[in-house]
Amino acid sequence: MTGARVVVLGGGGGIGSVATRTLASTDDADEVFVADLSLDAAQATVEAVADARFTAVSVDVDDDDALASLLDGAALVVNCVGPFYRLERRSSPRQSTPGSTTSMSATTSMPHGPSSRSPIGPLLPEFGP
Repeated sequence: MTGARVVVLGGGGGIGSVATRTLASTDDADEVFVADLSLDAAQATVEAVADARFTAVSVDVDDDDALASLLDGAALVVNCVGPFYRLERRSSPRQSTPGSTTSMSATTSMPHGPSSRSPIGPLLPEFGP
């Protein structure tokens, strides 16, 4: 994923901060936006990973324009916003468009393959070795 832009929605929460720390342990992304309704929570996550590739941003996932703007150009969206039953469809408004953002939710059932060089690889085989 060289040059890849990743967005972690809900990155200031419990699950989102774990997803962010996992991304920080890889070199799979060149730019990671840790997005949360609370900028303070997103900033705390970014400060904890202490990695220059990570930027805290505030976004309200109920604001279609703000969400679309944040997701524009993202290679991967990790949706850790809850409650998932209400918001999962919003994580990638363009997911059916060819060449669009890949979206993954904490509640999405993903096939688990053999281990790869990256913690992301078992979830998304196309990002494996």
